[in-house]
Amino acid sequence: MNNFRTEHDTMGEVLVPTSALYGAQTQRAIDNFSFSELRLPLRFIHALAHIKKAAAQTNFQLNTMLPLIAHNLLQSITLLSNACNQLADKAIASFTVNQNHIDQALTQNPILITALNARIGYEKAAAIAKIVYKDGRAIIDVAEEETQISRSELEDILNPKNLIGHKN
Repeated sequence: MNNFRTEHDTMGEVLVPTSALYGAQTQRAIDNFSFSELRLPLRFIHALAHIKKAAAQTNFQLNTMLPLIAHNLLQSITLLSNACNQLADKAIASFTVNQNHIDQALTQNPILITALNARIGYEKAAAIAKIVYKDGRAIIDVAEEETQISRSELEDILNPKNLIGHKN
Protein backbone atom coordinates (compact mmCIF):
# COMPACT_ATOMS: atom_id res chain seq x y z
CA MET A 1 0.00 0.00 0.00
CA ASN A 2 1.38 3.39 -1.05
CA ASN A 3 1.38 6.05 1.66
CA PHE A 4 1.97 8.87 -0.83
CA ARG A 5 0.13 10.43 -3.72
CA THR A 6 1.68 12.38 -6.59
CA GLU A 7 0.73 16.07 -6.75
CA HIS A 8 1.66 18.52 -9.52
CA ASP A 9 2.42 22.22 -9.46
CA THR A 10 4.38 24.63 -11.67
CA MET A 11 7.65 23.11 -10.48
CA GLY A 12 6.66 19.55 -11.37
CA GLU A 13 5.72 16.48 -9.39
CA VAL A 14 6.03 16.02 -5.64
CA LEU A 15 5.02 13.19 -3.32
CA VAL A 16 2.50 14.14 -0.64
CA PRO A 17 1.34 11.85 2.17
CA THR A 18 -2.07 10.39 1.29
CA SER A 19 -3.42 11.44 4.69
CA ALA A 20 -2.40 15.09 4.16
CA LEU A 21 -5.11 17.66 3.42
CA TYR A 22 -2.62 19.93 1.63
CA GLY A 23 -1.07 19.84 -1.81
CA ALA A 24 2.22 20.18 -3.67
CA GLN A 25 3.17 23.69 -2.63
CA THR A 26 2.73 22.99 1.09
CA GLN A 27 4.72 19.77 0.72
CA ARG A 28 7.54 21.70 -0.96
CA ALA A 29 7.57 24.15 1.97
CA ILE A 30 7.75 21.25 4.44
CA ASP A 31 10.57 19.62 2.46
CA ASN A 32 12.61 22.79 2.02
CA PHE A 33 12.12 24.64 5.29
CA SER A 34 12.77 23.08 8.65
CA PHE A 35 9.71 23.10 10.87
CA SER A 36 9.37 21.54 14.23
CA GLU A 37 7.15 18.49 14.32
CA LEU A 38 5.91 19.67 17.70
CA ARG A 39 2.32 20.82 17.75
CA LEU A 40 0.84 23.33 20.14
CA PRO A 41 -1.83 21.82 22.36
CA LEU A 42 -5.37 22.47 21.15
CA ARG A 43 -6.26 23.98 24.55
CA PHE A 44 -3.47 26.54 24.03
CA ILE A 45 -4.79 27.47 20.54
CA HIS A 46 -8.30 27.89 21.96
CA ALA A 47 -6.97 30.01 24.82
CA LEU A 48 -5.22 32.33 22.34
CA ALA A 49 -8.42 32.61 20.31
CA HIS A 50 -10.38 33.57 23.43
CA ILE A 51 -7.77 36.19 24.36
CA LYS A 52 -7.90 37.71 20.86
CA LYS A 53 -11.70 37.74 20.93
CA ALA A 54 -11.75 39.39 24.37
CA ALA A 55 -9.22 42.01 23.23
CA ALA A 56 -11.29 42.80 20.15
CA GLN A 57 -14.48 43.11 22.20
CA THR A 58 -12.72 45.31 24.76
CA ASN A 59 -11.34 47.59 22.07
CA PHE A 60 -14.81 47.82 20.55
CA GLN A 61 -16.50 48.51 23.89
CA LEU A 62 -13.93 51.16 24.81
CA ASN A 63 -14.46 52.76 21.38
CA THR A 64 -10.73 52.61 20.76
CA MET A 65 -11.31 51.30 17.26
CA LEU A 66 -13.97 53.83 16.24
CA PRO A 67 -11.52 56.54 15.13
CA LEU A 68 -9.65 54.02 12.99
CA ILE A 69 -12.90 52.66 11.55
CA ALA A 70 -14.13 56.19 10.83
CA HIS A 71 -10.83 57.18 9.21
CA ASN A 72 -10.82 54.10 6.95
CA LEU A 73 -14.48 54.55 6.07
CA LEU A 74 -13.97 58.21 5.12
CA GLN A 75 -10.85 57.32 3.14
CA SER A 76 -12.77 54.61 1.25
CA ILE A 77 -15.63 57.01 0.52
CA THR A 78 -13.15 59.58 -0.80
CA LEU A 79 -11.43 57.03 -3.03
CA LEU A 80 -14.75 55.76 -4.38
CA SER A 81 -15.98 59.30 -4.98
CA ASN A 82 -12.78 60.19 -6.85
CA ALA A 83 -13.07 57.04 -8.96
CA CYS A 84 -16.69 57.88 -9.82
CA ASN A 85 -15.71 61.42 -10.81
CA GLN A 86 -12.88 60.12 -13.00
CA LEU A 87 -15.19 57.60 -14.65
CA ALA A 88 -17.76 60.32 -15.31
CA ASP A 89 -15.19 62.80 -16.65
CA LYS A 90 -13.00 60.47 -18.68
CA ALA A 91 -15.50 57.93 -20.00
CA ILE A 92 -19.19 58.61 -19.54
CA ALA A 93 -19.03 62.28 -20.57
CA SER A 94 -17.74 61.26 -24.01
CA PHE A 95 -20.38 58.59 -24.62
CA THR A 96 -22.67 59.17 -27.55
CA VAL A 97 -25.94 57.33 -27.95
CA ASN A 98 -26.62 55.69 -31.29
CA GLN A 99 -30.40 55.68 -31.01
CA ASN A 100 -30.88 53.95 -34.37
CA HIS A 101 -28.70 51.04 -33.27
CA ILE A 102 -30.49 50.80 -29.91
CA ASP A 103 -33.92 50.84 -31.57
CA GLN A 104 -32.87 48.19 -34.10
CA ALA A 105 -31.38 45.94 -31.39
CA LEU A 106 -34.52 46.38 -29.29
CA THR A 107 -36.75 45.15 -32.13
CA GLN A 108 -34.84 41.85 -32.03
CA ASN A 109 -34.42 41.51 -28.27
CA PRO A 110 -35.78 38.08 -27.29
CA ILE A 111 -37.00 39.33 -23.91
CA LEU A 112 -39.84 41.13 -25.71
CA ILE A 113 -41.18 37.79 -26.91
CA THR A 114 -42.10 36.85 -23.35
CA ALA A 115 -44.88 39.43 -23.60
CA LEU A 116 -46.50 37.18 -26.21
CA ASN A 117 -46.43 34.05 -24.03
CA ALA A 118 -49.81 34.77 -22.45
CA ARG A 119 -51.45 35.19 -25.87
CA ILE A 120 -49.81 32.53 -28.02
CA GLY A 121 -48.12 30.19 -25.55
CA TYR A 122 -44.51 29.51 -24.79
CA GLU A 123 -43.90 27.06 -27.65
CA LYS A 124 -45.14 29.45 -30.36
CA ALA A 125 -43.25 32.37 -28.80
CA ALA A 126 -40.07 30.27 -28.70
CA ALA A 127 -40.53 29.36 -32.36
CA ILE A 128 -40.84 33.07 -33.21
CA ALA A 129 -37.70 33.83 -31.21
CA LYS A 130 -35.77 31.21 -33.18
CA ILE A 131 -36.88 32.72 -36.49
CA VAL A 132 -35.98 36.24 -35.31
CA TYR A 133 -32.54 35.05 -34.22
CA LYS A 134 -31.89 33.00 -37.36
CA ASP A 135 -33.09 35.61 -39.88
CA GLY A 136 -32.10 38.77 -37.98
CA ARG A 137 -35.59 40.21 -38.40
CA ALA A 138 -37.75 42.30 -36.10
CA ILE A 139 -39.94 40.43 -33.63
CA ILE A 140 -43.03 42.35 -34.65
CA ASP A 141 -42.62 41.37 -38.32
CA VAL A 142 -42.21 37.68 -37.56
CA ALA A 143 -45.01 37.71 -34.97
CA GLU A 144 -47.35 39.37 -37.48
CA GLU A 145 -46.63 36.57 -39.99
CA GLU A 146 -46.78 33.72 -37.49
CA THR A 147 -49.84 34.75 -35.45
CA GLN A 148 -53.32 36.10 -36.01
CA ILE A 149 -52.60 39.20 -33.93
CA SER A 150 -52.91 42.55 -35.72
CA ARG A 151 -49.86 44.78 -36.09
CA SER A 152 -51.38 47.55 -33.97
CA GLU A 153 -52.09 45.08 -31.18
CA LEU A 154 -48.56 43.66 -31.50
CA GLU A 155 -47.14 47.19 -31.27
CA ASP A 156 -48.98 47.61 -27.98
CA ILE A 157 -48.02 44.18 -26.62
CA LEU A 158 -44.34 44.48 -27.63
CA ASN A 159 -43.87 48.09 -26.53
CA PRO A 160 -41.03 47.97 -23.96
CA LYS A 161 -42.54 50.87 -22.01
CA ASN A 162 -45.69 48.82 -21.47
CA LEU A 163 -43.62 45.88 -20.27
CA ILE A 164 -42.11 47.93 -17.44
CA GLY A 165 -45.43 49.43 -16.40
CA HIS A 166 -44.87 52.80 -18.05
CA LYS A 167 -47.87 54.02 -20.04
CA ASN A 168 -47.69 56.99 -22.41
